[in-house]
Amino acid sequence: MASRVSTKLPTYKIHCCPNRTHLVEKFRLYPHQTKAKQRYLLNFDVATQIASKLDVANSLVYECNPGAGVLTRALLNHGARRIVGLEHNRKFLPYLRELELESHGRFKVEYADIGKLDVAGPGTPPAISSHKLLEGINKVSWSHEHLVAKLIGIEKEKTAHANFMNLLHHMLRCSGFFSHGRIEVALLFTGDRAQKLLAQPGDSMYNRLAILTWMLCDVRLLHMESNLSFNPLPSMGYSDPPPQMHLISLIPKQDFKLRVPPHCILLVPKFLKLLTVKKSQPLACAIESISPGSSILLRELGLPRNVKPMDLTPYQYKLLFELFFNWEDSMLDFLIE
Repeated sequence: MASRVSTKLPTYKIHCCPNRTHLVEKFRLYPHQTKAKQRYLLNFDVATQIASKLDVANSLVYECNPGAGVLTRALLNHGARRIVGLEHNRKFLPYLRELELESHGRFKVEYADIGKLDVAGPGTPPAISSHKLLEGINKVSWSHEHLVAKLIGIEKEKTAHANFMNLLHHMLRCSGFFSHGRIEVALLFTGDRAQKLLAQPGDSMYNRLAILTWMLCDVRLLHMESNLSFNPLPSMGYSDPPPQMHLISLIPKQDFKLRVPPHCILLVPKFLKLLTVKKSQPLACAIESISPGSSILLRELGLPRNVKPMDLTPYQYKLLFELFFNWEDSMLDFLIE
């Protein structure tokens, strides 16, 4: 659970939350002929229902892609201590700055893109650094029960996979956005990405994204909401029944520790990618192609030689990573290239 403060916060009062039709007109979020790059939640009743699932009372919240601020208002209503909105679309900024004034210091908007968090180079906005986002935030031990904050929002579909993998890589190293302690990630994912994220060993959708996520986090499906609740809508409509967005909570495991040499942490995601690139071949063949002789490690884990990459659980992969990167005969040249 997130850190609590002793003082009771006043309930945020909604003086005016324009209806969905008005917001569609105001921000020109009309039906698209092509797939929308970003969905926005404009229905306050739905936003209130989603906010009720997130346990934000007295929490610091980073909200990615707040858009018109409808979910922001609902989160404030549910007692969020402070919200930092990360909005990459300039057309929403004036509207969100009005909400800043209305919130009496509990909401602040940054022209920022979560997909450009800690990018190399000068960091011109909407790029933003974790150092700036975490400025003034006290560090909390990874093993402590309290969370530093929550990252909440709707995935940016065009760059969703790369953005999410970037977060997982920093989580793995306890660096960047996760350098001050554990932060819950609770995002609304499209149905296909949610299927991949929630997949288990043996499922046809099981993949390295699920392996890394379940290895690092406690994962919960909090809510499912029809795509009809989000704008822009597709001009041709949805199938019947319409697809659903999935609100999934990822809380970094309090007791997680990957026992590999520090200089090898960065190699783990690439190692996993190489092991799983050919799902139908035996895992022994994949690991031998990386470091000859290393298939012996599968035997140490009690795995048959013909085991496939997608047969292993996330925990078994964790044990394999620890064995491989501590094995004195491992060859890392292939991973470093």
